[in-house]
Amino acid sequence: MLVKLPGVPMDETKKARFTSEAKILRAYYYFNLVRMFKNVPLILEPLSPSQYYSVTQADPADVYAQIESDLTSSIDNLPMTVNADTDGGRLTQGAARAILGKVYLYQGKNSQAAAEFAQVNGTPGGVSQYGYSLLDNYNDLWNFSNKFNSESVLEVSHSAQGSIS
Repeated sequence: MLVKLPGVPMDETKKARFTSEAKILRAYYYFNLVRMFKNVPLILEPLSPSQYYSVTQADPADVYAQIESDLTSSIDNLPMTVNADTDGGRLTQGAARAILGKVYLYQGKNSQAAAEFAQVNGTPGGVSQYGYSLLDNYNDLWNFSNKFNSESVLEVSHSAQGSIS
């Protein structure tokens, strides 16, 4: 998508958002891979079949650098909040900052992680700039129908029907 999207005739704002969402997803998946396996191939462009068996593993530091680059370059092109009814599950600036904070934390960059988390969390007991706040009733967290609530920073939508409703 990242290779093809620049040539697609569409609104530039929408294109920037889609590009940012794709980069953040790539960063998120690489973050999971590097934590689980440490040395992973860092593939940033489509491979030809002749390249499939010659891809080498990247140094974890290079993978983390790419993750950070994808996240930091994408945050500003995302909305602060989304409408949970129509865009629930779409990435926001708050979700990207939360992922970036976690990436920093796993690398021991504690002060940078704290700065990102402080932006995401906002003032304790209040509503953050991204609309996050604690629910009034803790038990509501476990209510199956309580999707995309004010505590949801990054939520994946699932359904029993095999398609998102």
